[in-house]
Amino acid sequence: MKITRIVAGAVVTVMALGVSGVAHASYYPADRPTYTCTTPTNCTGADHVTFDSFTNNSVVGDERPFLAGSLNGANVQDRLKVKDGDVVTVRAYIHNNADASLMGGEDKTVAKNVKFSIIVPTASQTDTNLIGFISASNATPATINDTMSVYGDNAFTLEYVKGSAQWTHAADGVHQTTVQLGDSITSTGVSLGDINGCFAYSGYLTLQVKVHMPTTPPPVTPAYKCDLLHVLADNDTRKVTVDQFKTTATGGATFKNAVIDWGDKTNTNPLTTLVGQSHQYTADGTYKIVATANFNVGNEVKTDACSQTVTFSTTQPPVTPPVTPPTTPPAAQQLPNTGAGDVIGIFAGVVAAGTIGYRLFLSRKLVRR
Repeated sequence: MKITRIVAGAVVTVMALGVSGVAHASYYPADRPTYTCTTPTNCTGADHVTFDSFTNNSVVGDERPFLAGSLNGANVQDRLKVKDGDVVTVRAYIHNNADASLMGGEDKTVAKNVKFSIIVPTASQTDTNLIGFISASNATPATINDTMSVYGDNAFTLEYVKGSAQWTHAADGVHQTTVQLGDSITSTGVSLGDINGCFAYSGYLTLQVKVHMPTTPPPVTPAYKCDLLHVLADNDTRKVTVDQFKTTATGGATFKNAVIDWGDKTNTNPLTTLVGQSHQYTADGTYKIVATANFNVGNEVKTDACSQTVTFSTTQPPVTPPVTPPTTPPAAQQLPNTGAGDVIGIFAGVVAAGTIGYRLFLSRKLVRR
């Protein structure tokens, strides 16, 4: 894939395979002239200002893939596997390959108005590239670029950590210094000033990007239920009225409507609410009222039911009078029902009987004598 971008006023072609798909790190232009060292200290460079074209740098090896990254201080790599919360330290090696011995003096090797910028993709992907650009107003080619790739098990986004960009090099060829760079590094780029040719003036630019990889939530299982049906019943009129009807629908399930079977072979049409629905029965008895709720679950309709039983008895049973204990004693215990005259007669009879008995006693006694 080719991407065109304006860097330092020049139109640049970027070779970045998989910027919006599977990433494959690469540098560009791949066919620029290259340079080699015959020994670690005997390196003949270019007769013009150019960047990162030595193929056997004793420190970094091939300079052309100048962009790499590391996690937690580990060695830099061209391709990193990341997870949520990781902070990738991106490193760019920057070396002006101009050779003073070929250009008539060190002052002739200076790269003017050097700039660096980087593309940090913000789209959510599982595999993507960061692309770094080095340019100078007098360099050939005017701009070079390189990519490094990051990938993960789930889709992620990258966020540039503001204030993290730094440029460390020896501006005088001897003493290393670190300069804080602006956050425009991810848009219009940042200026690195002028850089002399020679390894002594090379350096590292670093910045950080944070990985945001949301954990894939577990699949949601639709749930649906008829929770409650409650009716108020009037026994005198055999009338019922729904005062509560509750359902639950989660995980993508939604309540559609419900039907009531009143238990006497009559039912309602589908209704979106049952509260307030009434029904009157024509006869006493026990009735099971069933509410069947319909739910939309995906492309199907699922049902669940809840119920309540009511009983009516409008005809009162016959009243049985209470049993009163008897107040008259049984016949064997009854006294004669007597008046005043009767009492006198009874008394006279008793006296007379006693007199007769006394006489018999005396006569028997006299005979014995």
